[in-house]
Amino acid sequence: MSALKSAVVFFRSPPAVQGIQDTLPAAIAMAIWGAVTGVAMVQSGLSTAQAIGMSLLVYAGSAQLASLPLFAAGAPWPIIWASALIVNLRFVIYSVAAKPFFQQFSWPKRLLHGVGMTDALAAEFLRRFDPAKLQRSGLLQTESLRLAREPIHYYRAASIFIWLVWQSSSIAGIVLAQEIPATWGLEFIATIALIAMLLPMMVDRAGIVCVVVAGGVAVLSITLPLNLGLLVSVLAGVLAAILADRPQIEKTRLSS
Repeated sequence: MSALKSAVVFFRSPPAVQGIQDTLPAAIAMAIWGAVTGVAMVQSGLSTAQAIGMSLLVYAGSAQLASLPLFAAGAPWPIIWASALIVNLRFVIYSVAAKPFFQQFSWPKRLLHGVGMTDALAAEFLRRFDPAKLQRSGLLQTESLRLAREPIHYYRAASIFIWLVWQSSSIAGIVLAQEIPATWGLEFIATIALIAMLLPMMVDRAGIVCVVVAGGVAVLSITLPLNLGLLVSVLAGVLAAILADRPQIEKTRLSS
């Protein structure tokens, strides 16, 4: 009972409530995407039990979708592992950006927190808690961070919320896969939902440049093997955003 009470208190705390509210629009898009992934797993030949196991063990929709055609083609396991690894390399970028908030934890705890990282959470978390601004203010000093629990509570609540949304929608897609006709075009709906989630994040020059460059590179590199185009476009978008934001960073540094 005490554990349940602690959980209720945690999720009612202001940072936890804010984290769930911030990721709610993204969660709607992720629910559609999760259902699409669940349907795709079954239609690729996996049994219901195998698909549910994959959803629980492989918490990465893009890696799942990248692996399914390779499963169906009977590709060797090293190729499947390499494809999933390459698609998920973008999380290294997210982790580097979020590292200052978690550096006081032991590596097992950092690893556990890393499991909850998603694209939507990374975008909202780093928007809400800009590492560069907090670094300049001194909040991200190790001693200060031990007292600043707001980012951690925000992250934990949002990551748990998104995990529950993803798993429930993915399992729903798996169970209902045989009842959903291909003519419904769920993939298109999921793409539209993700675009709707992305547009509010384009609030400054760096964000706009990042999206335009990443989108252009993704189109140009779509024929690269093993979904390398995704990795290339992510890296290009991040680099373009850094270069676009450099004048503002220099201006802020000089004014301070």
